[in-house]
Amino acid sequence: MTLSTLSSVGLNGAFQVVGGVTEIGSPGSVTAVPEPDSEIFPGTFASTTETADYLLQQLNLTRRPVLKWGPMGLQQLSEARAGKFLLLGYAGNSAPDHVDQLHSLPVYLKWLR
Repeated sequence: MTLSTLSSVGLNGAFQVVGGVTEIGSPGSVTAVPEPDSEIFPGTFASTTETADYLLQQLNLTRRPVLKWGPMGLQQLSEARAGKFLLLGYAGNSAPDHVDQLHSLPVYLKWLR
């Protein structure tokens, strides 16, 4: 599936994000696929941790500390849940850690069933 057009305010339920001059939100459903949150520092753009923190702040959710093993031997450090929403936080600050998260995608997709 490819995105061919951007959301426009008022079209198909799209809305102006509060406080966002150039951001437009689109309605949809949140699924149980976790945001693979890692500790990798990305340079000049927002890390997955910063992005996850922003999302949790906007949803008024808090991470709960956990310590367990995830797919591909990933060490899970945190999670946040609400309804069908699930965000998992994993340890790791190297490229192989990030690749392990990508290779875990088939496991995450099975969680949707």
